[in-house]
Amino acid sequence: MGRPTKQGIDYFPMDTEFDDDLQLLIAEIGAEGLGILLTIWQAIYKGRGYYILVDEKFPLKIKQKCFSKVESILNVVENSVNLGTFNKPMYQNFNILTSRGIQKRYFTASRAKKQIEIIPEYCLIDVSSVENGVSSAGNPLSAERNAIKEKEKEKEKEKESSSLVADKKITISQFDKFWKLYPKKASKGEALSRWKTICNKPSKEKPTWVQIKKAILSQKKTEQWKDPKFIPHAATWLNKNKWLDDPKEMVSFDREEKAPKKEKSTEQLTAELEKEVKAHQKCPDLSTLQDDSREYSIWTNIIPHPAKIVEKYAAWLEDQSWIGQIQPGHFDFKGKTFRVWLEQANKEYGVNILTGMQ
Repeated sequence: MGRPTKQGIDYFPMDTEFDDDLQLLIAEIGAEGLGILLTIWQAIYKGRGYYILVDEKFPLKIKQKCFSKVESILNVVENSVNLGTFNKPMYQNFNILTSRGIQKRYFTASRAKKQIEIIPEYCLIDVSSVENGVSSAGNPLSAERNAIKEKEKEKEKEKESSSLVADKKITISQFDKFWKLYPKKASKGEALSRWKTICNKPSKEKPTWVQIKKAILSQKKTEQWKDPKFIPHAATWLNKNKWLDDPKEMVSFDREEKAPKKEKSTEQLTAELEKEVKAHQKCPDLSTLQDDSREYSIWTNIIPHPAKIVEKYAAWLEDQSWIGQIQPGHFDFKGKTFRVWLEQANKEYGVNILTGMQ
């Protein structure tokens, strides 16, 4: 088995005069920084040839050659990337240091090599003319490039095909797909009739199948359609061109129709309870009373006036520490709280204060 081809090169050319951007970098990093930059270039050309990975060991490897501090090395890297000496997107996306100039010099200098490994994602220049280039899997770069082009062509064809389907208007044969997708299964015959009517319209007035499908799927997720009673029949949906509706505007009908409840005042609640108590009080049949009206007078003295009952009940509510804050429900004639007080009051009077019965 032969020795693997050396990836790097033994020397690299350097311009006799630096360009303006590099001059700015040197002004920023100083003489020591320039020495660090030259060391990084040497590591690139000697190693992979056209890039170097900035990993945890990177600053230590550079320090071993130029004896600078790790902080100084990382500072040079940061300034070199920001000022464009190294390609910023490549550094951000792949954590590598490279540039168009480095790659041009390397691929030119390595033409005599039997083969060189090239990672297409790292390339900033067109490497189609690099005849000795191979992928990391060892395949000729030209073959992989052709395979990539074939895949791109297939994707383009699929895209064109999808575009044609998206632009295609609905047909009568697609009704079964529509019926299967639509959530409310009612009046299928009417829906089919309406579907056929739409399909027979001029092309400009007909929706596409993609448009119908997208509308149904979107409207299924709306607050309005979460309640089945608000989903229109399929025929109605088609007849009113509901595929054009904006799902964002399809809120619940319940929420639209419900008006905010106005809270009643304590005076209103007290008056209602007084009225309710009065309606439930039963006056004895006067025809059964004797001529002496004394018994009737006793009865009227036993049963308090409805207003008096409510007054006593309200006072009792305020004295109950366990109630906390008086709520509207406490003024319900059939409520538990009122019944508790009523039972106590009946014992106090010795008679049912609502009916006058013992």
